[in-house]
Amino acid sequence: MEVRHKGSPPPSIGSGATTPEAAQLVEPLYQQGKAGHWDIVLGLLEQKSTLVPLVVSFKNPRSKWTFLHQAAYCGNQEAAEFLLSHGADIQAVGADLLTPIDVAKKKNHRTLRKWLEEQKKVSLLS
Repeated sequence: MEVRHKGSPPPSIGSGATTPEAAQLVEPLYQQGKAGHWDIVLGLLEQKSTLVPLVVSFKNPRSKWTFLHQAAYCGNQEAAEFLLSHGADIQAVGADLLTPIDVAKKKNHRTLRKWLEEQKKVSLLS
């Protein structure tokens, strides 16, 4: 296990890869989002901004769902806005081949689905 010194940055997990150390840090937060406790997730991310890059690039090892998938599942637009504003991948595909837009559609979160579709269009034009 890698030893980090106090004040050193958190482990990097670029390209959606999840290191075991990063997963250990982020998995409990992911479970809070999955349970719909986005007030806890967003509050902690505001306090611990060093976790934000880990959160936006995290993929659940089994489902391959991201935090954005979970926000879409819960219909939480505030969480989706936060995640996208910090670089979450709107086109991330889970093991079930669903994107966050697909999840919002499947859960009948019409307003969020429409908003996510608009954000996807904007990201494709950028």
